[in-house]
Amino acid sequence: MEGLTMRIYTETPFRMTPPRMAVVMPGEMSSLWVAPINGPIAREALEAIGLPSDGEEIRIGTQGDVVTVNGARVTQGDAVIVYCAWHCTPNDFREDPSEEFVRQVRHAIAVRLGIERQLQGLRA
Repeated sequence: MEGLTMRIYTETPFRMTPPRMAVVMPGEMSSLWVAPINGPIAREALEAIGLPSDGEEIRIGTQGDVVTVNGARVTQGDAVIVYCAWHCTPNDFREDPSEEFVRQVRHAIAVRLGIERQLQGLRA
């Protein structure tokens, strides 16, 4: 598949800790993780946190304690959801995600989508 390259600048803002959960490490000087949007779960995660999902790539960055996804300031939890959702699509360069991991990520997306809908209702 074309476009499966991943660029990591400085040090990634994530640490993988058992059981395959990503944790954003705010406070690091500056980090940027960039990868192509590789599947529907990653797009769902972007929509769940209120960001457009029609782009070509996901950019998760940290600048001090500020965490961004595609340039928009987000919570640490939102960045983790997007990062984990990206890992739900199998590819040739890493181990396929477990069914349990995918189930947990889909649950997190559903919960976050419910929160986003409530926030949109309050803004209206």
